[in-house]
Amino acid sequence: MSLRVHLAAASAVLVAACGLDVGGQLFPPDDAGASDATVPPDGDGAAPDAAVGDDATGGSDASRGDGGGGGSDGGGGSDGGVGDAGTDGPVSTARKKAITFDPAKVGGPLADFPVWIDLVAADVAARARADGHDLFFTAQDGTSLAHAIQKWDRATGHLTAWVRVPALTNASATVIYLRYGDPTGAPAPAPAAVFSSSFVAVWHLEDALSATAITEETGTHPGTAVALSPAQQVASKLGGGISFTGGGDQITFTNPLSGAGAHTISSWVSQRATNDNDALVVLGNASCGQSRWLHSWFDTPTIAVGFYCNDWSSPNVDVTSAGWTLLHWVYDAATNQSRLYKNGTLAAGPYTQTGTAVSTQGTGGYIANAPAGWGQNMGAHATLDEIRIATVARSPQWISTEFANQNAPSTFYAVGPEQAAP
Repeated sequence: MSLRVHLAAASAVLVAACGLDVGGQLFPPDDAGASDATVPPDGDGAAPDAAVGDDATGGSDASRGDGGGGGSDGGGGSDGGVGDAGTDGPVSTARKKAITFDPAKVGGPLADFPVWIDLVAADVAARARADGHDLFFTAQDGTSLAHAIQKWDRATGHLTAWVRVPALTNASATVIYLRYGDPTGAPAPAPAAVFSSSFVAVWHLEDALSATAITEETGTHPGTAVALSPAQQVASKLGGGISFTGGGDQITFTNPLSGAGAHTISSWVSQRATNDNDALVVLGNASCGQSRWLHSWFDTPTIAVGFYCNDWSSPNVDVTSAGWTLLHWVYDAATNQSRLYKNGTLAAGPYTQTGTAVSTQGTGGYIANAPAGWGQNMGAHATLDEIRIATVARSPQWISTEFANQNAPSTFYAVGPEQAAP
């Protein structure tokens, strides 16, 4: 036998043993039943949706099998896992869901608006971490959005969070994404950044009340619980809230407002019947013109507001036994006028403050009560949630959108199906 024949026979054996195609490219035998790369399970511990085959250049392809023609070596395309060029890598565990805001529920063009997200999703629970460190939000272009996770329960798939949306509009749908399943790309929560649009104090009132510290989201005006017990932390409008008894229980903090500037003070309140003067938020000193106060009951069943000696004591807006009600007191310094909004709609005003000039002073800040200088029996007989103070006079469009979002989040936006998140 010639040397040429011996060489030809040896080549045939080598081809069969190593799986060389005629172009010298490696590929697994068709009956091997497996891809050429071991694919680890998805983040939930389950098997991956589909194995990914190689294309003709050796790179991974999300929807095809081998590039050399014929059949796929992995039974079809992946749901989004893409390997590195040259050698296959792990299938990505990252996923996302579109959240589409209904423009009909947005009052007008709004910038840096904190949106309340409240959803239950089994597919998020199946992939996300128990500690929620992989949960975050992005714009459509992938830019991370400032967010704060208020609650994440993996057992039920229930997520509540606040997200600052740079631009909301009533002209077209705005879309953001909830992302999860890959903690390596998740930015840290940033509550202060969520509430950066002129807010100087935001209390969610989620505190367990086992200690005296009351969390404030901007990080500048934490509260101190006074005569409050854990039993007073109750289910409320936006998660947890605090049920005040009308006694000495209250929250104190440092007043963030001074001078004659504008403000918007808001709160969710569930007001019980009383014969007292129920204070919601009181700021400053108990002297003419040096205070700002908002009551849910004032001598009679009506909201009342004032600056001490310059008060609007009878707007005739009753919230007693009305269930959860969102109140906004807006003071426009340019016109010296106050407006009261109830559930996103103007309920009274504008009212021109004609008494002592507004000149807020002092460090005193009180929730659900006030010292004797403001009068007697100031303790609130109410459950409160989501109290905010801002240094601007919010527009009717902002206020109506806040109510629409917080009152019925499931109608404010639609949540799409799970998608791969490359």
